[in-house]
Amino acid sequence: MPLRPAGGAVLGLIGGLLLAPAFPGPEIQSMAPALIVVVFNTLFGEGLASAAASSAMAILPAQCLGVVVGVTWARRGAGRARY
Repeated sequence: MPLRPAGGAVLGLIGGLLLAPAFPGPEIQSMAPALIVVVFNTLFGEGLASAAASSAMAILPAQCLGVVVGVTWARRGAGRARY
């Protein structure tokens, strides 16, 4: 059964959320996913306000790109599939 566009969108959304790199500051070199940085900054840092502000710019574009790639991938696969 081929991947449908809605499934591709969900897959891309999850991939974008989990794989977006975080850049907490210009002096800090981190390859940790942005979601992990947000969780740790919320729990052990200055709270949700600082955590969301620092990583929201990395998470949102990655999710949008993930949705677009997921839907495109699903549509290309559905065009080749035979039922």
